[in-house]
Amino acid sequence: MKAASNGETLVSAGNRFELGFFSPSSISNVKRYVRIWYISNPKILVWVANGKNPVPDRTGVLSVADGTLKLSDDKGNLYWSAQPGVKRSTPMVKLSDTGNLILLDRSKLYLWQSFEHPTDTFLYGMKMNADILLTSWHSEDDPSPGNFTFGLDSQSRPVVMEAHLLEIK
Repeated sequence: MKAASNGETLVSAGNRFELGFFSPSSISNVKRYVRIWYISNPKILVWVANGKNPVPDRTGVLSVADGTLKLSDDKGNLYWSAQPGVKRSTPMVKLSDTGNLILLDRSKLYLWQSFEHPTDTFLYGMKMNADILLTSWHSEDDPSPGNFTFGLDSQSRPVVMEAHLLEIK
């Protein structure tokens, strides 16, 4: 799988979700992010890969290389990667109809999945546990981590807190 920032996308089998590049600001397309959105009108964004580290221009490429899903530019600068616990020589990428981006090996063993690394949206089929945190965007035009986080506290109760105060153990 190789998707460039020139408009190529990956669509789930049932046409429910789509993965591709975007610029959140309507006034600038300088910062580029990889996102998954629910196909609707308007599009509903459900996951951002590189919210902390945007590609600064339109040269972004999402590819599977060396057993890892990587977002880089044409100069080889790395902006984000999905690090599976076990590297396989020929993994594949699938976008499911639940919105889960999955890196799997040829035997269909899941190596990495976006459902275990959510950003700001909880989707049907995700499993909530103490390791899962949903974090707000910094602003409408900036998907970097914002001020609020949702997760479970030490007694497994759901809590929303200002991110700098959050200590979920």
